[in-house]
Amino acid sequence: MKKHHRYSALLALLLAASLLPACGKDGVTVMDRRGNSVKVTAEDKDTYTFKLSGSQEKLPEQPQESRSNPFIDVAEEAWYYEPILYCYENGLMRGTSQNTFSPDAPTNRAMIVSTLWRLENTPSAPESTFADVPVDEYYSKAVAWASANNIVAGYDSQYFGPNDPVTREQLAAILYRYAVYKGYDVSQTASLETFADAGDISAYAEPALSWAAAEGIIHGMENQTLLPRSNATRAQMAVILNGLQLSN
Repeated sequence: MKKHHRYSALLALLLAASLLPACGKDGVTVMDRRGNSVKVTAEDKDTYTFKLSGSQEKLPEQPQESRSNPFIDVAEEAWYYEPILYCYENGLMRGTSQNTFSPDAPTNRAMIVSTLWRLENTPSAPESTFADVPVDEYYSKAVAWASANNIVAGYDSQYFGPNDPVTREQLAAILYRYAVYKGYDVSQTASLETFADAGDISAYAEPALSWAAAEGIIHGMENQTLLPRSNATRAQMAVILNGLQLSN
């Protein structure tokens, strides 16, 4: 069965970023993230080309024209520059003020449900009954939609915790439930035992993290840790959303 999801562009970007070129006396060798050699073709003396073996995916093209960056804390050379501007320009994420984005600030529950709600073109839903979600906040309708569709539940029937930060394992669980809501294939799984802190993963988050790891949505750190309970930043959220939207 053909696999349907919106993560292919993001996966291609992550894979391309992990390719390791090395120059030697006989030319150029490229290895993928698994240590396998990738075929390299010499076009001329100083130009070599290669393609991702076994992949039909093309990297999403980024606009080449001059960008208007309203954020003083988002540098053009930063790894999250394009994703943040893409999300801002397409109404998926907003700044924390008129000229700041706060890329290193944690993503909270209100932010993530609002972003997914905008990604769905702001659908309507019955008003929520959470005592800590006023009816006139920017996230009120998003919370109602996410709760009604079992994407992000409250802590109980009264409290949603809109300002609580979202951890990496919580983010994986939210995206997993969003994928289920969209009818995507979530059957892919990866072993989490290779991560040194696999024991820190909450039981509820294990299926979602296994899926997220298999899809390349959440990666381990350089020291082979997953940091499941560390907060997900706004920059990280923008990168993931950029990949989701580009592959739609």
